[in-house]
Amino acid sequence: MWGDEFNTNSLDNTKWAFGNDMGARPNLTLSEDEEVLKLVNGTLKLSTVKTGTKTIDNKIYNTYKATKAINTKGTMNFRYGYVEMRAKVPHGDKAWPAFWTKSTSGMPADTIASTVPYTNDYGTEVDIVEVINSKTSIGSHIHKWNFAGTKRLGSSDETLGNIIKYDFGSQAEAEEYHTYGFKWTETSLSFYVDGYMFYEVNSAEMDRIGISDFVDPMYLILNNHLYSTSGKPTEYDGNGTSFIIDYVRLYQNTEDSSQLFK
Repeated sequence: MWGDEFNTNSLDNTKWAFGNDMGARPNLTLSEDEEVLKLVNGTLKLSTVKTGTKTIDNKIYNTYKATKAINTKGTMNFRYGYVEMRAKVPHGDKAWPAFWTKSTSGMPADTIASTVPYTNDYGTEVDIVEVINSKTSIGSHIHKWNFAGTKRLGSSDETLGNIIKYDFGSQAEAEEYHTYGFKWTETSLSFYVDGYMFYEVNSAEMDRIGISDFVDPMYLILNNHLYSTSGKPTEYDGNGTSFIIDYVRLYQNTEDSSQLFK
């Protein structure tokens, strides 16, 4: 098993590193400092904080600072297994926290762990937990990104055309602690909230959208962002959001074809 219980005083750099998985916006800067990423009482807290105001195209926007995404790209990649996070996930207008994975396919060799193989000419992404402008629900999503060499060409399909949602019924309940799970086997991808499987994609469905060879190792990513379309200012107008993670764990069965790459 691999995991992080976040019981250290600072981010464990043998497990996590800051990455460029999410981009800044005209009124949102990304940082590595303790104001937006800190370990407190056995939890990891990823924050967005209000920093002031800024005029952009003759309109006044609030400005914010958020933590850069953190990932395991250079320290841990995995093939098959069950990943679980226990966390309080922020919701609301323009909130954009996520717990997700990406494959290393198509990436320059010097940016990933040297032991990680890949076979496909496309990259895969699994959004285990993603909140986009929702007060009560989380979404789960599967992407297939096509590559030409190391150039990303775009997504050819996204979870059979849909974002799969799990609705908690209220914002208060959505922002309580919950466990979020993702099980990846040779024949299926399944998604869980508090142990309940709310969505599954089997091998026949994956074959239909051309990702039956969903086999390349993936790494984990955590971020707490504010939503806007690419390159545009975020119109979030609150004081900030907090994404509090109690643990992240990966379980694998040594008797099947699961693999861990470090």
